[in-house]
Amino acid sequence: MVAVGVNEERFFEALAVTEGSKEDKSSWTALLRHLRERGLQGVRLFVFDKCLVLVKSLGEFYPEAL
Repeated sequence: MVAVGVNEERFFEALAVTEGSKEDKSSWTALLRHLRERGLQGVRLFVFDKCLVLVKSLGEFYPEAL
């Protein structure tokens, strides 16, 4: 699983790459927890491929971006 961000200069940055055998809640939670622990903040938007499990996990870590 990969998280990519766009910085203030409009450049893409790889934020995290984690291993996940499937896109389940525990895999997404681990990725989002990793991002939060590394200090990711000020998130305004998430773009993803209609993964409903991710929507539930996002609310726990980045509710301001929903």
